[in-house]
Order: sequence, then structure tokens, then C-alpha cells
Amino acid sequence: MVVTSKSEQLDSIFAELGDFGRYQVKQYAFLSLPVMFSAAFTISYVFTAGQVPHRCLVPECGDSLNADSSNFQPPWLREAVPFEVASNAPSACLAYNHLDNATDTCNFDKSATHECSEWIFKGPENTIQSEFNLACSNDMWRLAFVGTLNNIGRLVGLPLHGYVSDRYGRKAALIFTMLGSGIFGVLRSLSWNYESFLAFEFLEAAFSGGIYAIAFILGMELVGPSKRVLGGAVIVWAYALGQVLYALIAWALGDWRQILLASYSPALLFVFYIWLIPESVRWLMSHGKFRDARNVIKSAAATNRVRLSEPLLGDMEKWQDGSKETITGEEEQGDSLWSAMCQVFTSKVLVLRLANCYLCWVTNNLVYYGLSLNAVSLAGTENQYLNFILVSIVEAPSYIFAWQGMTRFGRRKTLCAALIISGISCFTSPFVPEESKWIRLPLYLTGKFAITAAFDTLYIFTAEIFPTKLRTSLLASCSMVGRLGAMLAPQTPLLAKISPYLPLEIFGASALISGMLALLFPETLGKSLPDSVDEAKNLKSEEAKVEKNSKRVVPKVILTTSDDDKM
Repeated sequence: MVVTSKSEQLDSIFAELGDFGRYQVKQYAFLSLPVMFSAAFTISYVFTAGQVPHRCLVPECGDSLNADSSNFQPPWLREAVPFEVASNAPSACLAYNHLDNATDTCNFDKSATHECSEWIFKGPENTIQSEFNLACSNDMWRLAFVGTLNNIGRLVGLPLHGYVSDRYGRKAALIFTMLGSGIFGVLRSLSWNYESFLAFEFLEAAFSGGIYAIAFILGMELVGPSKRVLGGAVIVWAYALGQVLYALIAWALGDWRQILLASYSPALLFVFYIWLIPESVRWLMSHGKFRDARNVIKSAAATNRVRLSEPLLGDMEKWQDGSKETITGEEEQGDSLWSAMCQVFTSKVLVLRLANCYLCWVTNNLVYYGLSLNAVSLAGTENQYLNFILVSIVEAPSYIFAWQGMTRFGRRKTLCAALIISGISCFTSPFVPEESKWIRLPLYLTGKFAITAAFDTLYIFTAEIFPTKLRTSLLASCSMVGRLGAMLAPQTPLLAKISPYLPLEIFGASALISGMLALLFPETLGKSLPDSVDEAKNLKSEEAKVEKNSKRVVPKVILTTSDDDKM
């Protein structure tokens, strides 16, 4: 066996260890837990800052703020407040003017209305809307702003998490983000007003925004090339399960303070991950920590009950801590994060590839979170928790589609197909008649199914097209820019006031455009993770060589270009 670099040595080691043996199963079990919590943290505001059906308080007719929610629509209500024609529900903010000179105190002038200042909320849910009286049109934007601020916090925190992960290690970054999320999540449950809730929402999101990306990268670097898709499947299924469990907790508890305490306080226990999970071998080797890398590899071999070959053991014993030769097998200029970033931005091919990644991430975030947030009002069932669970469950089988597509047809074609299917579903869904729920529901779920498959593919794709030293930082930067789409998603229901078709049409157009642009990415199926900037830059060239060799039967004149002329 000929081994020319430590990157190839590491792939050989994983091949001998077993790409997905007992050691990897154990570590993925540990990684699945923070991913499940990340799912709950990401969409916690759906139920803590959600809208609760409400109407004006009518004290003239015996209404009381302490009235039971079963009295939400008493027999006299149509005489006191106007009803919406479309939904046949009482107006949330308007009441008829009271006739002061009437002998009956529950008597009103139906020709004139006013906006009320006190409301009765239909339980049993209790969100910040009911507790902080954010009820009518002037306050509705405040509820939507919670979701936007959550994504702003994630956008701010992602660069820090990427830097910590690449500089100090995946393990340290994961523990750091989980503990910070737990602390500020618990503090958010103690909020005394809307402003304090916003402050803790922002701080918690700034910590929790990097959990998924860090756990994902740590998982990808645990396995060999043939099992990366399987590893991604475990992470995605854990995320879907986390969403379902969070919705069940919210359904059972109902009160936003109890929901936050139940979701965030267990995150403080992740301090024990200091002793439970190892650092990424790839990260250790890329930073010259070869002694620690050897220990992790030997521990993995013992857990998987395999013996490494003598040539590989001999090569490992020659690794020296502090050596300038890192995992790439070469001395990079400056050997620093800054010098590697400079190499990325001086390469046209990598800059264009990164820009395409950014656009794809914005689209995926916009469509994914837009469909998720609208799930609570999905036409299909009146129970918002059941709606959310249904749309979350569809994420799990979506990875089977992504898995099969990525392994059979490649990452690029799978990403393109998933985005186009989601775009078509979003475009057609609004035009289905309201009474045809049996058609609208499958279309909506198909859109969510497909955009989830696209997101699954995009995560793996992004991790495979950038070098080891910058993998987490560039993945974090993609996720950070993608948050622009997630920030816009909570505002899209406001567009429905202009046209009920507009939100889903925007989702559809964005998905279709990104789907076509996905074909410009290089294919990474079956290739080793690039460890240097040059290896990442040459992915497209290697793909071209494969295509050229596979078509030798037909003679052609091939015009070659430099790497910087291609994406």
C-alpha cells in the first residue's frame, strides 16, 4: 500500500477501523442529543411567541379577565363584537360601541366600532402574546419580530462558533454552545417583560446557532467517505425527532415559561461531554496534535475490535507533535486561518463557488423556515401542535430520498432535483381550492419534504467542497448568510395581506432558481474530503478528468482552462 499524505493515511485508517463501527455508533449517539436540542432551540419561538386566538373583553356583558376560556364565544357575543366573514371567528381587536343610555347594559350600536385595549384569550395555551398583552395590529409585528431577532442572534453568533471550532476544536465549541444556550434559555423563561424576553432570545440564539453545524462537522469527520451520507442521515433524523419531541412538550405543558424550562435546563448537563466525546481526529491532525490523534485512533480501534495494519501503525508512530507537516502533508504558507482564507478569496473558482453556496443557503433557509412557521396554520387539522408534528415527521423520510439520490446520482443532481420539486409544490399549492384539503395537504408536505432533502444534501455538499482547516468556518459563514432567509421567513405571513398567493410563490421562485444554479457545483461523490485549499480548488478539474476518461471511445478536442475559470 502506497500512502502519499496524512489525509490519505486517515482515509485508510477509517477503512481499517470500519467506516461505521461500534465506535462511530457510540459517538453518533452522543452527537444526536445536542442535535435534538438544537432542533428545539431553533424553533422554540413558534410556541413561546405564537398567536393565541383572542377577542375584546366586554365587561358590560359580564366578561372578566379571569373568565374561563370555555366562555370564549358566549351566546351574546355577536351583539357585542363583529365577526370575520371568512373565518366566522370574533374580531380580535374590534368591538361595537356601547349604548350608554340603554336600559340593558349588554346593548351595543352595531353601526360603530372601536379598537379595544383588553382581551380574552382562548386557552389553554399561554404565550408571551397573552402574558404581555401583544394582541392587536399595532403589536402583531412584535410577535413576528421575535423570530426575526432569533435569526439575527444566530447570524451574529455563527462566525464566532466557526472560529472557536476551527481554532480550539469541535468538542470545545460544542460544549461552549450548549452551555451558553442552556443558561440564556433558562433566563428567558424568567423574563419579566417583552424587552427582557427579546434580550435573552437574542443571547440564547447567538449561542445555539452553531450547535447543529458543529455537531454535523464532528460527525462527518468521524467516518470514511463511504459512510458520510449515513452519518448525515443520523444527524437529520435526530433533528426531526427533536422537533417532534419539542412539539409534544409544548402540547403537554402549554405555558411558555414551563416549555422553556423543560427544553433548556437539561442543556446544562452537556458539561459532562468533556469526558464523554473525543476531539475530531482530522482537527487534531490539521493542528499538529498527533499524539492526541493517535490516542483517539487507538481507542476507536479497541472499541471496534480491529487491529490496524503494521504499515499504518508504523507511520502513526512517526507523527510528531508540533510538526509543520499537518494533515495536508505540506507546509501551507503561514499555516494560519487567515492565510488559508486569503487563498480562498484569491481564487476565482472558490469565490464563485462560495457565492453560489450563499445563495443556495439563503433559499433553503427561507423556504424551509417559511414552510415550518406556516405549519401551525396548515389546512388539514385544527390542532397547531399536530400540524407542526406532521410537518416535522415528514423530514425524517426525506433523508431516504436524499441518501439514495446522493449515493446513486451524486450530490449535485440530488440538490437540483430536490429544490425544483419543492419549488413546483410551492407554486401549485396556493391555487388548489380551499375545500380540497386532501390535495393541499400532500402538496404542502411535498414542498417541505423536498426542501428538507435539499437542506440535508446542502449540508453534506458544503462540508465536502471546502478544506479541513476552513471547513467549519466556511460552513458557518454559509449558515450565517443563509440566516438572511430565515430572518425573512417570520415576516412572510404579512405578505399574505397583499395576496394570499405571494408567500408560497416567492418560496417557489427562489427554490427553482437555486435548483438550476446547483448544477454549477462540482460533484463530490466518492471523493476524499479536501484537506488543503488547492485540493478544494481542484475538485472540478478532477471531475472533468473522470468524465474525459469515461468517454475515450469518442475522440474529442478538449479545451482546457485554468481552475479559476470554472466553479
